[in-house]
Amino acid sequence: MLRYRVWIDQEFYLVEINGDHIQVNGADVVPSALTALNEQGLFQFQQNGHQHEIHIQRESLQQFHVTIGGHHITVDIERERSNGHSGKTRSPELQVGEVHAPMHAVVIELVAKEGDKVEEGQPLLVLEAMKMQMKINSPCAAAVGDIFCQPGDRVEKGELLVKLNPL
Repeated sequence: MLRYRVWIDQEFYLVEINGDHIQVNGADVVPSALTALNEQGLFQFQQNGHQHEIHIQRESLQQFHVTIGGHHITVDIERERSNGHSGKTRSPELQVGEVHAPMHAVVIELVAKEGDKVEEGQPLLVLEAMKMQMKINSPCAAAVGDIFCQPGDRVEKGELLVKLNPL
């Protein structure tokens, strides 16, 4: 089994690949086939019956810049070692503190509530952008402090969504 720690902007995901079986934060994922449109990183994929284009630019071995529908995100990927530790450390403010919107989106669901204790990678809320839903996960084990959004709210990239407190 391959395990990757993936940061998309400031949000953490644990990706596990075992043969054709893929899980993201413990949930099964059915991968969409990417079709290369050119050699400059332009791809096409289908989701919910709609065709989408995605541009992927590799910055380094562990960092990619991705553009989907005019929205730009940074993706950091690191393969976990067999002992479960990646060796990569995140700054403390990314581990406990504030969770911000990675892009312009609409809040679909609050999964956690104020006062909940959450584990690293546990979903806090669900956003929707460009007809795609994205779980926003806790970057670490923490207690959920203030929640600054409600279902139906439109949020801007970088907007504070949730404050986390150390356990």
